[in-house]
Amino acid sequence: MKIPKERYQTLGISGKEVHGAYSRWSFVSGALRANKTATPDVQVNLKDKTTKLYSRAKDALERWDKAWDIWTTEVSDPPKSQSPHIIKKVEPETVLLNDVLVPSGLPLEEDEDEAWVELFEWVGMCTIGANGSPRITSTDQINPYISTYSVPDGSNTGSVTRFRWEGLLPNNFIRDTIQVAREGDQTGLVAFSMSTFDHVPFHLPRSRCESCAGVFRSGAWALVESTPPA
Repeated sequence: MKIPKERYQTLGISGKEVHGAYSRWSFVSGALRANKTATPDVQVNLKDKTTKLYSRAKDALERWDKAWDIWTTEVSDPPKSQSPHIIKKVEPETVLLNDVLVPSGLPLEEDEDEAWVELFEWVGMCTIGANGSPRITSTDQINPYISTYSVPDGSNTGSVTRFRWEGLLPNNFIRDTIQVAREGDQTGLVAFSMSTFDHVPFHLPRSRCESCAGVFRSGAWALVESTPPA
């Protein structure tokens, strides 16, 4: 099991640390000592089903599972009939960024990591604040001692429309959104970001596919050149 310190203590299951990349807890004289804030691997020997340890662990896990029964439903018995809830309609935040410097498209060579990083950085700048970062505006004259950022080479003055949703978004919503973008009016560049934390990307250059130029620590991003409808 990989469980946090608090869960280990409330379960009351005896175990030992399994050393690994994510193990940051050590057991000393029966106590759990925290070295860093992380999730430990806990190994519990349950091979002998006749021992008290097995019965205690089984009971503890059953009580734990019971607390999550609310998330387990049949198709004919939707969650809204089982528990109090609030249905919230999620509307997109739509912002038009005018007079900004827009990259001309995707880098031509797949191995140009620096160009990809610059492009992802520009997308991150578009997501900052209520109206994007002032560093991407065509009239920006920031003192280079304050900010050394510059837009990708070959950028031209144009406009960017930013849609943002916040909430529990299912996979088919993301898929349909991408499909709508592909079937809409042709444009130079379309970018998607899906994040559970912040809106500023962290680029991993080696994680690429045909339509996904990178994967970020806080979620996934995709940059694709807009194509006409199939």
